[in-house]
Amino acid sequence: MKNQFSSVWILGALVFSSGAASPESAPSPNGRGYRPLPAESVAIAVAGSAKGDPKAGVSLTSKGWSYFDSKEWDKAIDQFLSALEMNSADHSAAEGLVMALYRSGDYAAAARIGDEISVIMPGVKKILARTVTAEIRHLLHREKRDEAGKLLAHFPAADADYDEANRLLAGAAGIETALQEAGDVIRESGNFAGN
Repeated sequence: MKNQFSSVWILGALVFSSGAASPESAPSPNGRGYRPLPAESVAIAVAGSAKGDPKAGVSLTSKGWSYFDSKEWDKAIDQFLSALEMNSADHSAAEGLVMALYRSGDYAAAARIGDEISVIMPGVKKILARTVTAEIRHLLHREKRDEAGKLLAHFPAADADYDEANRLLAGAAGIETALQEAGDVIRESGNFAGN
């Protein structure tokens, strides 16, 4: 029993400590800002005593998705971690963990854990990459290229799973540059509607 709780505590500490280092947190105006370093690696390991009734793991996963649907990210993350302790091969719990981290705004942790889980469950990372791509597309459609760039900066540019998102952002930048150049040419030639 002690191994089970220590495993949960270690996994939770690794996941939640990475959230404390979000790039949006500003340093204190009264002194130096403290930002802990994010974990280099996260390993999901099941302690021998943590293995239990498979139905209990399914129940935890189900509770995790209920919290996910309610946008209670911390509770969802906790349930998914507990489910993975019961059954480290629970694809639904792994997907839920990565997506709850992503939806909570902890993009760096979502990318890191998605990458590590992809070794045994490649579908989880692909779901994350498709979600990122859809969000990039949505932001670009709303002409929020800067926000799209900030979001995509949390994910590895060299990772082939994020190629489509990178191409979309690069294409938007190219179109914006071409439109600016065309506007400059029109203004320089004096051939605009106001003249």
